[in-house]
Amino acid sequence: MSESFFPEGSIPVIEADQMIANWKAFLTDQEPDFDIRSFLIPIASFTNIVQFNPDAEAVRVHIGLEIADDPTSAKLIFIPVVDGKEVRRIIMPQGQPGSGTEVEGGDGSQSNTYDMSKSCPPYCTEEPPVE
Repeated sequence: MSESFFPEGSIPVIEADQMIANWKAFLTDQEPDFDIRSFLIPIASFTNIVQFNPDAEAVRVHIGLEIADDPTSAKLIFIPVVDGKEVRRIIMPQGQPGSGTEVEGGDGSQSNTYDMSKSCPPYCTEEPPVE
């Protein structure tokens, strides 16, 4: 599919769940020399959460790994919270872009989990401050 109707930065829920599970498994086997220092988060992540979730009172941020045993693939996954519960999918009006009708086997929902973050390292823009 060349045209996307989903909000920029949204990822499939199943992919987010796998990344979070990868992170948790990685931490159980990790030694103290873990080195991810920071994350760069584009404003579009926040803009989309507010736009598509006007009733959200918070955002839960999970840590995930795109590659199960590679800490440099660490990502932050943003999931809006409404009434104390994570809202991982949003139901779109049938026939509207993002309603799932343009995806074979679509269920009328679209992902409401976001990830456009980049970890440092390897995506560092400057040397960390000297303490």
